[in-house]
Amino acid sequence: LVIVQNAVNALASWVIGNIADRWGNRIVLRALIFIGAFVPLLAVGISRLPMGAHFYWLVYAFLGFTPVSNRIVVNYTLEISPQEKHPQYLGVMSVLQAVPLCGSPLLGLLINQFSFEPVFIASAVLVFWAGLLTFRLNEPRFTPAA
Repeated sequence: LVIVQNAVNALASWVIGNIADRWGNRIVLRALIFIGAFVPLLAVGISRLPMGAHFYWLVYAFLGFTPVSNRIVVNYTLEISPQEKHPQYLGVMSVLQAVPLCGSPLLGLLINQFSFEPVFIASAVLVFWAGLLTFRLNEPRFTPAA
């Protein structure tokens, strides 16, 4: 499963990097967030299939996009921030990205209490909502300078 995840990561890095260079980081970030919202739903759906264990590698394949999305977030942050403030913006971004990691024990407790399905579905809804919020982001690469 880790081999599948790393293979997708390698391929996705190349493809997504080219798309980001051509059309900007915002659109790629949006697509990756929607893919991220799809992953827990895929896990729930596959778990309900009679032969779902044979297809669970698909979940890991889509998880291969996660490292790519982290790089796209960094690139987008660097595009929207003034150059002299890059260290501060990246520092704040790193701290904020650690918040979900600190909350993971709580999610584990919720999974123990309610099963993984409602927690995964709620997570997917939350990430999907984050994807909708990307429509409010600017694409600085194509915005005319003032």
